Amino acid sequence: MITKTSAPRPQQAAKYRGILLFLLMLALLLAEGGQAVAETPAASATVTTPAAGPGARVCVLLPVTGRYAGLATAIRLGIEGAARQQSAIDQAPVQVYDTQGQPASAVAAYDLARAQACPAIIGPLLRAEALSVLRVRKAGDPPILPLAPVNADASKGVHPFGLTPEPEARQLATDLREQGYLRAALLHTSGDIDRRMHAAFLQQWSGLGGRITVDQLLPPGEGEVLPTIQRMLEKAGVSGAKSGDTDAIILFVPGNLARALTPILRQQVGTLPIFGSSRLNTGGPQTAGSDTPEGLTFLDMPWMLSPEASWMPLRQELLRQMPNANEVSWRLSALGFDSYQLAQHLANGNQAVPFLGATGILRIMPDGTVQRRLSWGRYEQGQLRVYAMPPGKNP
Repeated sequence: MITKTSAPRPQQAAKYRGILLFLLMLALLLAEGGQAVAETPAASATVTTPAAGPGARVCVLLPVTGRYAGLATAIRLGIEGAARQQSAIDQAPVQVYDTQGQPASAVAAYDLARAQACPAIIGPLLRAEALSVLRVRKAGDPPILPLAPVNADASKGVHPFGLTPEPEARQLATDLREQGYLRAALLHTSGDIDRRMHAAFLQQWSGLGGRITVDQLLPPGEGEVLPTIQRMLEKAGVSGAKSGDTDAIILFVPGNLARALTPILRQQVGTLPIFGSSRLNTGGPQTAGSDTPEGLTFLDMPWMLSPEASWMPLRQELLRQMPNANEVSWRLSALGFDSYQLAQHLANGNQAVPFLGATGILRIMPDGTVQRRLSWGRYEQGQLRVYAMPPGKNP
């Protein structure tokens, strides 16, 4: 059984602090120009799932009402889906506490969950909410999985579990270096998420001994894009079959721009590998990347790449309750799915064992962080292929 508990509504003076920082986190989920808020279905005070067994409860702090109710719904549906996959013996009942999108309500909801002896807590969702909750935590409080970018602290049971861009950029750099790539040409925009991924990649790449042959910022004007690319390739010594001093081109751009640029780049660089992030893979699992250019290789969560049979019921339920679900909804439902499993690991003291989740291979590290490893996707002859690593550098 999944139930919802509302905390007292605070004064409006505390309104919406942390909204901007949270939207920065969500920007990873959106191609530029997309909507920031997921579709909101009809509200329901109580959501029923199959009867739960005697497992420990999982308590969830979400903005069930208010501006972010659509985001909360997508996460809740993911949590429900994970709960339904458990056996009757292992299934942990879930209780949702309404934070109303405000820090004071989040603290009240947390106090209520703590008073009701929740063994593990998921949320809050907004950063301002999470920071307020962390300030009132006490020794001996249950482990918590904030779904927002805050500092981890294993000694205090704080294990942030969000979708931030920097870890993905660092994995991109690490995997490419492990596969023999040394000299990269970068193409990026000045958008916030592209800027953050670009900076994280550069730090990791240089720390691993990688070199940058050219680092090109795309201009905002459409008329300047093609001349800019041509100048970039000339600097990198790349033309046709000649790759010069460059092993690969790496894109930190939104998916729609990558789809427009890749054919242009491919004409100029021949078979030189082109890599990118999950920003290149838009839509939902049913349509994600269907118009992604041939040969473009990118990182993404397994949920967006693999037709895993065990995830089909959750996908069907999401489409039923949110028929116009966008990319934000799909990715947040995967976040909810994995947060339920992580909460059970924490409640049971089983933190060291990695497992395959919808958002990646997950492991709770000794410092309290949740390490996520993404998969690699590549379209070959119209078919999406999924790999553990990118293709190796040609000798």
